[in-house]
Amino acid sequence: MPRISPCRSATFCALAFVIVGSMAFPSAPRAETAQDPASAKALLGDVLEYITELVASSGEGLTPEMGGEASAQPIGNRVEMIFPDPSILDQDGSGFHMENVTATVTPQEKHTFQFSVGLPNSVTVSDAEGKPKGAVSWSESAMRGIWRADIETATAFHGALKNVRITEPSEGGTLEFGRIDSIVLDQELKQSANGWWSGPYTFDVSNIEIAPPGEDEQISLEAVSLSGSFQDFDLAAWQALSEWGSSISIPEEGTEANPFGDSLAAARIFEAMNLGAGNMALKVSNLRFGPPGIDDFSMGGLRLTMSYDNNARPGAYNLGVEWADLEQIDSDLPPAFFTHTGSLKLHLEQFPIRQILTLVLRESDNLDPSGSFENPDAIQLMVMPLINANQTALRLEELVLRSTTAALAASGNISARNNTALGFIGEAHLEITGLDKLIVVAARQAESGEDAPNLLAFLTLAKGLGKPEVGADGEIVYIFDILLPADGTIQINEIPLNLLRDSGTTALPELRPRASSANAEAPRS
Repeated sequence: MPRISPCRSATFCALAFVIVGSMAFPSAPRAETAQDPASAKALLGDVLEYITELVASSGEGLTPEMGGEASAQPIGNRVEMIFPDPSILDQDGSGFHMENVTATVTPQEKHTFQFSVGLPNSVTVSDAEGKPKGAVSWSESAMRGIWRADIETATAFHGALKNVRITEPSEGGTLEFGRIDSIVLDQELKQSANGWWSGPYTFDVSNIEIAPPGEDEQISLEAVSLSGSFQDFDLAAWQALSEWGSSISIPEEGTEANPFGDSLAAARIFEAMNLGAGNMALKVSNLRFGPPGIDDFSMGGLRLTMSYDNNARPGAYNLGVEWADLEQIDSDLPPAFFTHTGSLKLHLEQFPIRQILTLVLRESDNLDPSGSFENPDAIQLMVMPLINANQTALRLEELVLRSTTAALAASGNISARNNTALGFIGEAHLEITGLDKLIVVAARQAESGEDAPNLLAFLTLAKGLGKPEVGADGEIVYIFDILLPADGTIQINEIPLNLLRDSGTTALPELRPRASSANAEAPRS
């Protein structure tokens, strides 16, 4: 049997927590009613049924088992449950095992349940013969929240593991090859009078170190953080879409079943669903990868941000990426071209995502038996008029790439427009510092026989097209103003590209000083 990876161990460890913590109680009594043995037993039955369904849907062939009979004890308005020695087993008998797990459930108003879960201090991994293959342990744990049975979601969840250790058996004892200082998950969603949900969520992992035995590479991370929030999000509709998504399956060969199932029903749900607004930020700090003492790959920081506002219909969306102190020993790029620091910020507005996805869902009802659209161009022919009618615009707010030798900065925008040659118009501004140094590097590579002639030709052409100016630090900055007008004739610094293709040459503009806001002279009268 192949060795079970630490990543999979951690994944199934988390799955075990979710199985017990994510409970559905569709038929329990209200909070003001004292629990009795009959209601406690019914509640336990609902929990066990849900656990079985959740495990089965998490992976083919997975089944839950327990070392004894689960029990439920009514105490006032709450029910205390014990799940003895739960396991998740694969088809070959390998699996993940825990000691007793306890849970306290307090029914509140209709469909709402408060819960807390008591975990043991470890989960073990075994092979098909039942022999131990590894373990994940922790010194402290906490898990509590609010469960809404009608939408099968933990609208509030607060969980944490402290001092996590990943080990495997070795000669004479146990070998530790991974550690995490803490894992913390928090979510707090509140429902408004109209039934929509709003609130924040965070997921933080600190100080990760993984060094698998028998392998040269190890990985470490100072921190990984995922945070965000929703505003006026329709969780009930989302749950309905999720149920439709789980029903999607690849049809057997020779059948004519639609792999998307009842896509018309999904289209109706999505068309009426309120998406509201939301944002997400992923941060990674001090990533290191490589043999001990050597960083084959490292990155000081990475930040990925996304946001959307579907209240501003037809919709506005933002995407941002920033990275710093990026290093890679065996990069295919020459050092002069390797971007150690960079950023990208995009803004998309007037984008009719609801209409487009609804259209795709409706059209998927007309798939042929192979799962393809009968008319491959049908979607494009219907989507492009929607984009043009809304005058969808994409704005490049910022693009920055910096190497040890050169830097590039760009901004621009492009907008969909009817009655234009290409269906859109746009403009962009580009500045390159250190272009002459890059040309020297490319020329040396070409002389040494490396595959660089095309790169050298491209950089030389770019220098010919650029308007050279003197930057604030005395370096030459090449400026490129790009225009895409309605007639479709792309211009770079007022030179049409078709003329460049016809002539094959470009004239080099004269060097002129670049004015800055700090020392620019006032215009003379």
